[in-house]
Amino acid sequence: MMGGDVYLGYFEQIIIAVSSAVILIASLAWGDVVKKLQEMYFPLEQGETIISQIIYACILTLFAILSQVFIFKKLRKKIEDKKNNNSS
Repeated sequence: MMGGDVYLGYFEQIIIAVSSAVILIASLAWGDVVKKLQEMYFPLEQGETIISQIIYACILTLFAILSQVFIFKKLRKKIEDKKNNNSS
């Protein structure tokens, strides 16, 4: 079923775009909150602030990458299961 494959390809691309947009919006929304919490609970000198922000950005980036890998593995498995069910 070539039409089904095209549909699943479009569906996969839409899921990727929507999840990326949601992650961007969420990270922008939480950025200011985390900055305020950092200033409140960890008041640091000017030079130390950039180091803590770099560490925070690295940890957040790693978390975002790992969560996306997990989500896309699950999505890929679902799509492959759907393809296998359609071809049977």
